Amino acid sequence: MKKIATLTISLLLTACAQVPIPIPTYIIIEPFNEKQAENALKKGNNTIKGEAFLRQAGGAVVTCAGNEVSLTPVTAYATERIMALYGSTEKGWNPVGWRAKNYNFIPNEQRYFELMKNAICNSTGHFEFKDIKDGSYYLTTSVHWTNGQSGQGGHLMQKVSVKGGETTEIILH
Repeated sequence: MKKIATLTISLLLTACAQVPIPIPTYIIIEPFNEKQAENALKKGNNTIKGEAFLRQAGGAVVTCAGNEVSLTPVTAYATERIMALYGSTEKGWNPVGWRAKNYNFIPNEQRYFELMKNAICNSTGHFEFKDIKDGSYYLTTSVHWTNGQSGQGGHLMQKVSVKGGETTEIILH
C-alpha cells in the first residue's frame, strides 16, 4: 500500500510540474534597412522627454525607474516587429508572464538592436533623449514588479514624431 501511495504522489507531482511552453516563431517579411535606421539616428535638434508608469489594481503607481528606454527609428522591419509584439504601431502594452506575446523573430537582425538610442529611467520614472533628428520613432520600456512569486506589469510602446527643433513630452502608461 505504501508503494502505491508513493507512486500516486509521484505521478501527481510530475503532472503538476510546469512544462516550458515553446516560443513561437514569427517570420518577418520586411527586410531590415540598415541605411534608413542609421540615417534616422544622425544628430538632430529635437528632444524627447517622458515618463513611464503603470498603475496597480490597488492604485499604487510603479515606474520604469532603473529600466532601459529604447528609441527605435520607424522602419518597415521595426514596424512589423512592433505590430507583432504590441498589436498596434501607435501605442501598446505587452504584459509579462504567461499572457506575454513573445516570439523568436526570423530574421532577428542584430543591427536592429545596435541602431537604437537607449536611456535609463531615473528614480522617478523620467527619461530624456537629446539631439534627435526629425522623424518618427518607437519608444519602448518595461514597468514590472513582483507580487508574491509572480511577475506583473509589462512592456510599453508609443510612437512619437518630432520635427523642427521641438521638445516633445511623452507619458507611457
